[in-house]
Amino acid sequence: MSRAAEIHDAIVGLIQPLLVLEGLFLVECTVALSRGSLKLDMAVDRDGGSADGVHGLNVGEYARLTRYLSTVLEAEMPELGEFQLTVGSPGIVRRLQSELELAWGVGKEVEVRFRRGGEKLVGHLSAYDPGSVTLEIPGGDSRRIEREDIASLRLHFAFPEPSGRRTKRR
Repeated sequence: MSRAAEIHDAIVGLIQPLLVLEGLFLVECTVALSRGSLKLDMAVDRDGGSADGVHGLNVGEYARLTRYLSTVLEAEMPELGEFQLTVGSPGIVRRLQSELELAWGVGKEVEVRFRRGGEKLVGHLSAYDPGSVTLEIPGGDSRRIEREDIASLRLHFAFPEPSGRRTKRR
């Protein structure tokens, strides 16, 4: 296991339970080592937060969370030395690739693009395992898709239709 992978696993093991206590979910954690510098990027959302961002965190909450997690990491993992920590939103149309991201995506509307033919399928992610994902398709059908057949899996977001009259610009 690489040093970055070891650091990643230790950080996730430390941070994830603390976030759960706050009603939050660690969607992604990336660790980058470059010339002795350590960069940590975390995507965090409310546990059960929706893809439309309505239940997500605001900027002030992310700032508070960044300070809190930085303090925890400095106290509990002094061997990290100096590090740069960024905590932000998982994004509205993010790709779901890691086990953390897939766990976060369960129950959310997703779009699958297939490797062959460019076909896409939209449904609610209901389950996943190392080899496949399962979508609940509108109309009540369920479809199991092998991961090797998937080109991309991301949150689906349909922009709302504009309402009301549009004003003319002069």
